[in-house]
Amino acid sequence: MFDTFRQADASATRAHGGLGLGLSIVKQLVERHGGTVDVSSDGRGTDARFSVRLPVRSLTQPSAGERSDPLVTTDLLRDRRIVVVDDDPDTRELLQSALRLAGANVEAAASVDEALALCRGGQFDALVSDIGMPGRDGYSVIQELQLSEDGVRPRVAIALSAYASARDIQRSREAGFEDHVAKRVDPAVLIHTLCDHLTSASA
Repeated sequence: MFDTFRQADASATRAHGGLGLGLSIVKQLVERHGGTVDVSSDGRGTDARFSVRLPVRSLTQPSAGERSDPLVTTDLLRDRRIVVVDDDPDTRELLQSALRLAGANVEAAASVDEALALCRGGQFDALVSDIGMPGRDGYSVIQELQLSEDGVRPRVAIALSAYASARDIQRSREAGFEDHVAKRVDPAVLIHTLCDHLTSASA
């Protein structure tokens, strides 16, 4: 029920997105707040019941040894300009929110053409691109930016994909991406991956 990207057509240029992404995002957000989400039903043809349990927030200040949520307190991406491209609106919203909470200035695109237009319209520090999109996939983005002669390619490009085998990761890097982050995306992992590569690119 909470798995992402269940789909009949698994090709990178599929015409239709997978099912269950919204519920997967709900589960991820609830768990990041220390809660749980469950589903139950009396059987086929009956309603489904979703139960969300969240801990009560303590009114006291956290002790020095407690670790705060990295998405609330981090400034790792302060003032970085980032383009996010993903054909799924829920994923775009999740990525935008997470990166903005980390201090980034984020522009979002729903397609390869939109992403290319954004990159050509201004200078960006990083590109975060889904690989599997209808029509033209994420490899098209990085390939066209590499061929541009006007320096519009962001310094760092990160690929996102539900497929994360060694071969998938190798293909992303051969295409020109600096790194490959698996979906379901853990925002903290993406933020730290971007920070590491941006720091290395600035050195």
